[in-house]
Amino acid sequence: MAKRSDIVDFINDYLSIDDIKDYCKNGLQVEGAEEVTKIVSGVSCSLQLFEEAAKRNAQMVLVHHGLIWNHFPGCITGVFKNRFKALFDHDLNLVSYHLPLDAHQEIGHSAMIAKGIGLENLKPFGSYNGAHIGVSGEYINSLSLENVCEKITSVCGRKTLVLGENKTKVVKVAIVSGGGGDMASQAVDCGMDVFISGEGKEHSQAYCQEAGITFVEAGHYHSEKPGIIALGKLISEKFPIEVEFVDIPNPV
Repeated sequence: MAKRSDIVDFINDYLSIDDIKDYCKNGLQVEGAEEVTKIVSGVSCSLQLFEEAAKRNAQMVLVHHGLIWNHFPGCITGVFKNRFKALFDHDLNLVSYHLPLDAHQEIGHSAMIAKGIGLENLKPFGSYNGAHIGVSGEYINSLSLENVCEKITSVCGRKTLVLGENKTKVVKVAIVSGGGGDMASQAVDCGMDVFISGEGKEHSQAYCQEAGITFVEAGHYHSEKPGIIALGKLISEKFPIEVEFVDIPNPV
């Protein structure tokens, strides 16, 4: 068992949440039980995730995509009413970390993908609001694009989509998880062979083809599982509580 405040303070400090300008509330978004014996984690808020947390006797839900954003609606109705009601009915804490989890160079989504696919010499990559929210690295011995894509699928759990130039040899790779597709231009400027993100834009195919870079889509949801899972493991090592990741199927 651990106190809610101790858990939240630890994560806030570990992820240095005040160092990144975000467009959502990072940390505790909805207050629930003070004492926590179990956390259910997931990528994104949903009624299904909250109901699963209640079924599994959790007191805290830990996510990457929370409920409270700068564009949050002015009234709580419909879908949002049902989600908040589930949290209140089951006395669940909702804790969310967005860009600070993207950006973390040890357990962030991009960092965990980079380690999982065997990149070396990792460095911060992807400038956003004065901070780096991704990583870059390299293969000491070049790999085929097919091999790289197989590794990405193994780590993220979804078949990849390849856009742009079809590289025969891959050495330099940059990664920005989730919706970082527009950072392909930064990968081009840094001389990368491959840029990995969760999703691209309609113009990504033509841009990457003309710029001579391969863009590999791993899926927005799927590219943001590794960091939240790693954060849960860290919490369970720090506190005497169970953290269980619940995978809510999402093809995107």
